[in-house]
Amino acid sequence: HWYQDLFHKNPQPMFVYDIESLRFLAVNPAAVKMYGYSVEEFLSKDLKSLRPTEDTELLKSMIDQLSAAETNSAEVRHVDRYNNILHVHITTYPIVHNGQPARAVQVLNISERKKFEEEASLRIQETETSLRAIFESAVDGFLITDIDLNIKAFNPRAKDLIFINTTRTELEVGRNLVDYLEPDRTQFFRNILNQVKNGQSVEYLGMNIVGCLLL
Repeated sequence: HWYQDLFHKNPQPMFVYDIESLRFLAVNPAAVKMYGYSVEEFLSKDLKSLRPTEDTELLKSMIDQLSAAETNSAEVRHVDRYNNILHVHITTYPIVHNGQPARAVQVLNISERKKFEEEASLRIQETETSLRAIFESAVDGFLITDIDLNIKAFNPRAKDLIFINTTRTELEVGRNLVDYLEPDRTQFFRNILNQVKNGQSVEYLGMNIVGCLLL
């Protein structure tokens, strides 16, 4: 039958399991290749054998939440016969196998994607750490605000080099720059920031304001 061809010739791993015992009832060649078990070995196992031991309770919880007619997708961890962890995206749906209720599962191996994402995240963290070190140790004062001029961060030198008003009130994260301004300077300072946003360098209270980082 055509649906048997769709199962056995599918390039993505697929298997069928019994909804009561969780034992495998059928498995396609792509699954045999990915997990390393022969068909006979697969059919002697159950769904729990594809999960790391520490994920057993998670599997039980997922199965308990499935309704008889529900199609479900999730990212989970599987383990092959060599105890390699596989990150997979599974789609499972109800079928009838030899007259018995069962579920079919289609598996997409996303291990490489996960590895890439983890490595990218690590590189981003390392870059952020490096930038933070540069920011903290810079000889120039840096002040970072959001678009509404709320102070998000400043480096140690900013306390000595950056002052917004003539009384040199100490900077605090979370406060708004406008809070530091004498009333008669507010609009003047806003005009300066607009000039800075447009790429201009502006002199203000002895400071050369050359950039404004908006988060």
